[in-house]
Amino acid sequence: MKARLIIAQKEFVVMRDISQEECWWLERPIFKGEVVYQSLDYKAHEISPIGVAVTSHPNTNFPYFELPKKALLELSRN
Repeated sequence: MKARLIIAQKEFVVMRDISQEECWWLERPIFKGEVVYQSLDYKAHEISPIGVAVTSHPNTNFPYFELPKKALLELSRN
C-alpha cells in the first residue's frame, strides 16, 4: 500500500471587518468573526507577501481570495 500525504487545511477567524474599499477584489465585505479556510490552489504570484489565500468554504473547489494576514487568527486543532 502506498503512503499518502494529507495536508490539513488551516482554519482562520477574521479578527476585524474587511471592506471592499480596503481589498477591492472582494465580492463582498468580510466581517469580524467569520471563519475562512486556507486555499492551496493558488499560484505564488497571485497572492501578495502580506496576504493569505483563503476560501469561504472548506471545500477546495470554491474560489479563493486574498485577505491580509494581520486580520486573521489561526484556529487551533486541539
